[in-house]
Amino acid sequence: MPPPIKLSLFYDITSPWSYIAFEALQRYKRAWNLRFDLHPMFLGAVHIASKNVPPASIPNKAKWMVGDLALLSQVYDLNLRLPPGFPFNKAYNTLNVMRFMRVLRMERPELLEDATRRLYEEFFGTNTPTNTPVFLQSLTRDPALLTPSELSALLTASQDPANKEGLKTDAERLAADPAGPDGQGQEGGEACFGFPWIVCEKPGGERCSFFGSDRMLSISQWLGKEQYPYTGVDPEARKSKL
Repeated sequence: MPPPIKLSLFYDITSPWSYIAFEALQRYKRAWNLRFDLHPMFLGAVHIASKNVPPASIPNKAKWMVGDLALLSQVYDLNLRLPPGFPFNKAYNTLNVMRFMRVLRMERPELLEDATRRLYEEFFGTNTPTNTPVFLQSLTRDPALLTPSELSALLTASQDPANKEGLKTDAERLAADPAGPDGQGQEGGEACFGFPWIVCEKPGGERCSFFGSDRMLSISQWLGKEQYPYTGVDPEARKSKL
């Protein structure tokens, strides 16, 4: 097994590209000895802080995105269907969902990976509106990640003003230039402009950032493709055929 790699993934449940990146990287968890550090954040706040615009706000790109995501869902064997009116349908706004996920990361980090997958499946598989209680209640369904009372407590904590402000501050920090215009950058800044944002860190502390769901070959090259080879969308399936 190669030396362990710390992998930080910054994502929003509303981002289909983040869903694909999450699944693509999870499949290399063992092969690349990845130590995941998940950072759920609100993509809208990152766009504002970085002065970026949502890809779907550009008509030609929005049309292309639908077909491309349909192909990628087949490539990765995911049940990925865009919700009606995506991404501008307010019934699918994820602000409160990401406030909840921020609290979950702090209070129950051991559940974050499973909860992330469950909510991606609920959003892109079932297309459950996020503005209904049913969306987060999916975490209490069998096999339950949370009891109803635990979910209620976390939801209450997520609406605390400090948590709301924290979600905004997290996005502003992530979008900040680590160098800064005057050489005085902000600690924790990544100059991030969208999701998925991936930060890999080698055992010696060397770090590199990647943007997008299609960066597996680039990550392999940076890590060292001899020790961290990219062998396709499902490395475990390939091993079973050898």
